[in-house]
Amino acid sequence: MKSSPERQRQDTATHWYVRLQNPQLPASERIDFRRWLDSDPANAEAFHDVELLWRKLDAPAHRLAGNGWYHRPSLSHLRGPALAACLLGLAIGGLLWWGAP
Repeated sequence: MKSSPERQRQDTATHWYVRLQNPQLPASERIDFRRWLDSDPANAEAFHDVELLWRKLDAPAHRLAGNGWYHRPSLSHLRGPALAACLLGLAIGGLLWWGAP
């Protein structure tokens, strides 16, 4: 098990890796990352380790996505009944409103 400072460094490296995936990350945060990275060679090593781990995890994810393992169910079969329910609700509401004194 890693010591607390090493664990904290690894957590910080993971935080930066995830943040840097955002293409709209402000330049000020990129500068903060660069300062953190350059402040200690161990930071660069931790970031490199995190980067390698994420790349290793990315390959199986792409393979699973490519073989159709997960397929989002289509909800198009609910459109007709939903439209009918809305129209029925409007018709009943109109009748109640029209018949009210």
